[in-house]
Amino acid sequence: MWSRFGAWLDLMLNALLWGSLTVVGGVVVPMLFILLSPKALAGAVAGELFVMESLLVLGVSLIAILRRTWTLWIKALGERSSLTTILWAPGLNVVLSAFMLAVVIGKITQSEPQERALWHGLGSAVYALMWLLSAKQLSDFARPKA
Repeated sequence: MWSRFGAWLDLMLNALLWGSLTVVGGVVVPMLFILLSPKALAGAVAGELFVMESLLVLGVSLIAILRRTWTLWIKALGERSSLTTILWAPGLNVVLSAFMLAVVIGKITQSEPQERALWHGLGSAVYALMWLLSAKQLSDFARPKA
């Protein structure tokens, strides 16, 4: 019973993560820039949303790593190859979200206007990569276990 609940919880958390990244990055932020004036206000609100999204990616990816690691260690101690195969996506998501929180968002808010476009572009690329990795995490958890 607990293993089925754990599998369901993993799937729901990863579905929440991917859905949240999709809605915020694909719908909410573009609508902010269409509906809010001045654009600086839309940018400030979008920045706060990206902080929250990065924290969500960090949290769910850490949970995925811990759950998967624990499950594999319980099943087969010493099987390192399968462990690294399924942990690369959440592991990279942890690194990217920490980078987004520690570097990119700070640089966007503190940089000169001429440098801001570079950091916005980098932030958008990191966000897109987190979205792709979250889709990979979701598909890993949604795939039936053999």
